[in-house]
Amino acid sequence: MDWSISQTNYEEIVNYTEGFPNSNMKSITFARQYAKDRIPTGSDGLNRNLGALATAGYSYDNRYMADATIKGSASSVFGTKNHWGIFWSAGLAWNLHNEQWMKDNVSWINQLKLRASMGSSGNQNYTSNVALPVYTYYSSAYYNGFTGAALNNMANPELGWEEKMDYNVGIDFRTKSLNVVLDAYIADTRNLVFSRTILPSTGFSYTNDNLGKVRNKGLEASISWTFYRKGSSYISLFGRTAINDNRVLEISDVLRSYNDQQKERAKEAGMTEPVIQYYDGMPLHSIWAVRSLGISSEKGEEIFLNRNDNITTTWNPADLVNCGSSDPLFNGNFGINGEVKGFGFSLTATFYGGGYLYNSTLLNKVENTTLENNVDRRVFSGRWAKPGDIAPFKAQKGSGTVTKATSRFVQRNNVLSLSSATVYYEFPLRVIRALKLSRLRLSLYTNDIYTFSSIEIERGTSYPYARKFSFSVNASF
Repeated sequence: MDWSISQTNYEEIVNYTEGFPNSNMKSITFARQYAKDRIPTGSDGLNRNLGALATAGYSYDNRYMADATIKGSASSVFGTKNHWGIFWSAGLAWNLHNEQWMKDNVSWINQLKLRASMGSSGNQNYTSNVALPVYTYYSSAYYNGFTGAALNNMANPELGWEEKMDYNVGIDFRTKSLNVVLDAYIADTRNLVFSRTILPSTGFSYTNDNLGKVRNKGLEASISWTFYRKGSSYISLFGRTAINDNRVLEISDVLRSYNDQQKERAKEAGMTEPVIQYYDGMPLHSIWAVRSLGISSEKGEEIFLNRNDNITTTWNPADLVNCGSSDPLFNGNFGINGEVKGFGFSLTATFYGGGYLYNSTLLNKVENTTLENNVDRRVFSGRWAKPGDIAPFKAQKGSGTVTKATSRFVQRNNVLSLSSATVYYEFPLRVIRALKLSRLRLSLYTNDIYTFSSIEIERGTSYPYARKFSFSVNASF
């Protein structure tokens, strides 16, 4: 039986100053004065946690194993009526390789384990004020010489733990040169914490609440095969893959209202990207767009299919449908590594696919742009210009006309990346002894070697893209 108690607090104070002599004198002590018309700002928070954990385990003859845990946790993050959460887990395992009949008939199997487990867990990774009333003080607003304060966050005493229930079955298989691990899982997450909009008459625009249920299920497999081994030398192949499905099981009436608000938001003049919506049975990260039949060769305008499968040239948010999930259906990695006579190497590739991506590069650099901007060459070669043109992009319109969420820019997203490579040389014992060393290794490493993608998109525009090369010398005396 274990008990735990913890407290975490933080405080942040921000002051604005000006008048630094030069760019090298960055300390606040070099400032000549506080910045004009700026006031100090800050925030603070306090989290308290209390927990109790009980565990039990049993093993018989290293063949049959069972374990169980139960945990109670209380956190000040949640509402006053739901501080406590009770979570548990249980697991069973069977080492078939330790059964006598397995040892007698298939002695080449080093490990064959069947296992199953189920259990619940809670998430409290939220800021300390999501369920509490929080005040903001305004030093610029005074009443009879006093600083003003306003309630900035609406209290929710009902806000509780986000809970996850996991179910897993698996197999561990190992021989002298082969290692295989298989897993099948289902993970149900309920009481997800969302920020939902509320009536303006409350004095707030949103509050945090427990809404909805999501199911994540899939299969995972990993394998490693050492096909060459001689002394300390070896060469191995390895790989891992996962097939995953992540979708909404239940939504509340609040989320249904949220979907209606998102449809209204989709009509706003500057809204060109798909809006987020949640529906029962749909993938969690669905891409909501209006189905497109392409560009009319006569007028250069887009042709749509509405919800009733009728052809129209009018974009309507009521016709938004799920055009695919941005979550990949499968992902994984594979590669080769080894060491032969002191020379070592490793090459790893990663992949994912089966999902979709809304190609914002085509949208923003080809269709929703004007010639005075930095544009893609397809603005000249791919846009409709005159009757009879067969073009993937519609005619140039005025600056106030933009393309909204359409299936024309929803594309299958399959990626294979040569993610990293390493080569090294470990000097033999006779050499390092002559140099009065205990170890000497030279290594060369690089990452992001090359990426193959089914979609042509920009990379490194929102976050710096860098290919790294490094050379190192490790010497031990």
